[in-house]
Amino acid sequence: MERLSKTEAYITMRDGVRLFTSFYVPKDTTQTYPILLMRTPYNSEAGGEDRFNFFVGIFANLVEAGYILA
Repeated sequence: MERLSKTEAYITMRDGVRLFTSFYVPKDTTQTYPILLMRTPYNSEAGGEDRFNFFVGIFANLVEAGYILA
């Protein structure tokens, strides 16, 4: 989606485990947004951009409402 930018980062958990996460954030930075976090036991490369398109398709209403997807 052209209104989102993708950022990737590792998030460190309390036990020291680092989880790779992709964030899809609205490009409009003039306001704050709620975030919807989804974790799976699969790596983020499984499905690549097709997985992102499927993910955004499922949550299209939330994306349109301005949620950050992670």
